[in-house]
Amino acid sequence: MVFRKATLLGLVQLVLLAAADPSAFFGGADHEDYIDWVNEVGSSKYTGSSFLPMDTDNTQGLAVHWSLDEEYIHLGIAVRATGWVGFGLSENGGMEGADMMIFETATPDKLMDAHVKDERVPVPDKCHNWHLEEAHFGEDSGFIIVEFHRLLDTGDTQDHRIVNDGLLELPASLIVAAWGDSATHAYHGEQRARGTIRFYNNEIDGDEAFANIMKQESIGFFEMKGDNHPIPNVDTEYFDYCYSWDDLLAQGVPAEKFSVVGFEPILDAIEHLHHFTLFGSYEPMNGEPCSAYADHLDLIYGWAKGEDPAALPLDVGLYIGPGTYQSFRLEIHYDNPQLKEGVLDSSGVRFYYSEKMRPVELGLLRLGDPIISLEGQPVGDGLTQHIFDCPSTCTETMLKQEVTVLREYLHMHYAGATMQNELIRDGEVIHTGTVDYFRFDQQGNQLVKQMPYTVKKGDAYRTICNYDDKGRNATFGFSSQEEMCIVFIMYYPKQILFDFLPWVCAVDVGFASCETTHESKQIEALPRRFGRELDECPEDKPVTASTSATSGSHSLAGVTTLLASVAVVVTLLL
Repeated sequence: MVFRKATLLGLVQLVLLAAADPSAFFGGADHEDYIDWVNEVGSSKYTGSSFLPMDTDNTQGLAVHWSLDEEYIHLGIAVRATGWVGFGLSENGGMEGADMMIFETATPDKLMDAHVKDERVPVPDKCHNWHLEEAHFGEDSGFIIVEFHRLLDTGDTQDHRIVNDGLLELPASLIVAAWGDSATHAYHGEQRARGTIRFYNNEIDGDEAFANIMKQESIGFFEMKGDNHPIPNVDTEYFDYCYSWDDLLAQGVPAEKFSVVGFEPILDAIEHLHHFTLFGSYEPMNGEPCSAYADHLDLIYGWAKGEDPAALPLDVGLYIGPGTYQSFRLEIHYDNPQLKEGVLDSSGVRFYYSEKMRPVELGLLRLGDPIISLEGQPVGDGLTQHIFDCPSTCTETMLKQEVTVLREYLHMHYAGATMQNELIRDGEVIHTGTVDYFRFDQQGNQLVKQMPYTVKKGDAYRTICNYDDKGRNATFGFSSQEEMCIVFIMYYPKQILFDFLPWVCAVDVGFASCETTHESKQIEALPRRFGRELDECPEDKPVTASTSATSGSHSLAGVTTLLASVAVVVTLLL
């Protein structure tokens, strides 16, 4: 173990480094061919490795090895299969909107460079950017190992850019994978995996690094989690847990205001956890039933599979206690596709805190329609666009100084299709947070993958939600079955609207400077960038390598990368 210093926004953190151990991958057994490859090739060629387990069996999954240079990412992936494997860079944690590579043993000298749209079917890219280097497969081996590379930024709208994800406070890269034993790709069933990887910090073990920081910065923790909740034998359940101020005091938190310095997911029946979100309120809610908790609270924390613990910058804290957040509602989305009975769960969130008030308070800005002023109004038939403009007078009046945005969450419900949040300065859009393929049942709140950015006095925000009603006859409202259009922004230092009301810009907010205007209209097509076909392919520069191709227990397939036709077009649904 070694220590090193990492800087975020001028702050210094100690980060514990630890390399992943491939010998423990695949349950640490019956993986001799994979270990031979690691020893012969992988350990010298790649600088990072990670294992993404299946939902239903954590001894099976996808091993990922990688290295980066100034222009390229080089990948080696391994899976226990004999037919095919698909690897994808995901926008939302699922297949829709994913940038895919598919290798099939039926055509071992080719890769399919593909992308996935609404139909959850891989569509071949017009422009090829994933390039095959070598492949190792065979019936005796029981493994498929594929080595390939790509430019970090291909300039292709059917690819996702690979951006710096090296700091713990920033979103990691979302990865999806599927595999099977047929010679061409087909429906994978349970043979799938998803998770996160930090390609730019290939030695960091997020859990250990977080634990090390919390030992130094916190004096204790409190939890908001289930208590052996019986997961019903139905495919999907949303369940709410509620916690009053008295509930927190019973766990020994200070009676006065204190600083939360880190968040850690508590994962119990993980194969049944899809995602969860935690919301906070200024009301203590002592003695109130969960049904009395409002549905339009501030988003405090969100988790989906692969999400790391999160530590706040060293002088920033989330304030909890009198005059600020005192009660919370935790909503967990459970999955039980096999209709198992008798499964209990105690998952949730652990908050690490310090009695010392950190000098900079974390703020949570809400944009769009956070107080649901459109309650009861129809979203609209077919494809509809709703635009919410927060005027420049809001930041001009509200901001005492520039603020830094740490995280930006985009939130709609089931009819939501695409969403973007624009920061406008002097009439020009200078920053856009976008999700092209929004899926409420994947994460609930889509965390935008981006670096921190600055908001200045006089800046304006425009929030655009695009819906595909699909005959739901959806209306805006507070429940998950109704619709919302909200942006939750974690920023610092916190700004106060008046009295103790935090900064918010909304329709009918009752404060003229931050009064949001709303308009809606029918649209002919969803304004998506990802998946569009360019008129001309950007210049691509594959790395030169051998072109030989053989098959067998230790085979090497050539590097010629051609666009494979989709022999079997089957849903690759995660």
